[in-house]
Amino acid sequence: MNPEIRKHFWLDVSIAKVLTIIFVAACFYVLASNAFVNELTPTKGIISLIIFIWGLHLASNAIPNEVNLHTWEFVRQSSLSAWQFTWGKLLGATMLSWFAAILFMFIDAITTSQNTPALTQYGTVILAGLFAQALAMLCSISSLSEDQQSVSQGFWLFVIALLIGWNIHISVAGTIGSRDTVSWYGMQWSKFNLYALSLLILLAVTLCGLYRSVKSAFQYRQYPFVWAGFHVLVIIYFCGFDYSLQVLKLSKLAKVDHIIQSSTWYIALFLSLLLSYFAILFARVNKVNLRQLATHISSAQWLNTCRFMPIWMISLFYSCGLLLIVLWVSHTIQLPNYLTQQGLTSTKLAIFWLIAFLMLCRDIILHHFLAFKTATSHSNVYTLLWLFILYFLIPTTCKMLGQDTLTALFWPLPNLLWITLASYSIQIGVIGFFSLQRWRALWVNHTE
Repeated sequence: MNPEIRKHFWLDVSIAKVLTIIFVAACFYVLASNAFVNELTPTKGIISLIIFIWGLHLASNAIPNEVNLHTWEFVRQSSLSAWQFTWGKLLGATMLSWFAAILFMFIDAITTSQNTPALTQYGTVILAGLFAQALAMLCSISSLSEDQQSVSQGFWLFVIALLIGWNIHISVAGTIGSRDTVSWYGMQWSKFNLYALSLLILLAVTLCGLYRSVKSAFQYRQYPFVWAGFHVLVIIYFCGFDYSLQVLKLSKLAKVDHIIQSSTWYIALFLSLLLSYFAILFARVNKVNLRQLATHISSAQWLNTCRFMPIWMISLFYSCGLLLIVLWVSHTIQLPNYLTQQGLTSTKLAIFWLIAFLMLCRDIILHHFLAFKTATSHSNVYTLLWLFILYFLIPTTCKMLGQDTLTALFWPLPNLLWITLASYSIQIGVIGFFSLQRWRALWVNHTE
């Protein structure tokens, strides 16, 4: 038996807890067996509450409990492998909740008519529950401090995982029995089959991310290939859908064939930029790793360079490659007359995507400028505050005052794209210069 499962079995499971669960389940069985109150007994709702409330609470607090009880260092230094700890902690910490959920599933199965949709619902809620609990544990282990002596409160991790996991569960469960189809890479898929497959892929990716985070916490040597693969997987998955109807609804135009043909590359670049922002804000800025990265690059040790490369750099490389493709596609595309008459040209389309890439570069430099001065746990908050000021507060104020030229310094306007392009180029140069000065001062003070 897995050591983590055995540990939680001895620590969490007791005769009193098991008997209490069985007693409550027996009460619901009596109620559900009565034909009059059978429809009023929300057994399936109880199953969802057990998995998504109780189970998520246990999963989100599993790592914080180890840290607070001062047993985390013992776990990290034990002979337990990262994979054993990953699935052992995931199943062991939530053992009682799964016991209760399976017991209520059995009661629901014997008190209602046996049919395929009901059994399918059980499988759906189990997969969605495992995903949500793995996500909660991933968030908790990612919130460990650099010295791994403290961790964020589990309540907010519980709320995040609950919102994401419950919405995905509702989306998949809502397609059970549906005859609707979805076009994915030209193939017609049953909506439920595609959504269920997506949930399986999401669960596998979350488990891989949890395993990678555990390896990082255990200080194993690893490379950012998991994030690189996840980045490609997200782009391949979302680019396979047919967005023709969505483009038609948004544009309110009858003919958008020329745009739709090239929309795949635009979607891929948008997703890559979005994942880059995710990597910036949710990955910790490790100053020591950055210095080791610079050392390995200067000495041309490319294998070690990959080892210390932050995940945002992987996303930035993807975005740069996709940007070159989009710039080429934008210049080769022939826009219809009704779009050119509205002022949209292929050059403006290319400049817009170039500005979006420069926005990402500016924000990466700004984030590191703040992280080099403040504590890592606070730099994300300061970055979000500055992004709110630069992307919303200043442009909105300038727009209300009727100063379009000033607005274009921070936000692209169709007729002032060249001003925005020049503005972001200057911002990258200025913030980059001060970031370099702060980086050098950081290590000069450290050596002194």
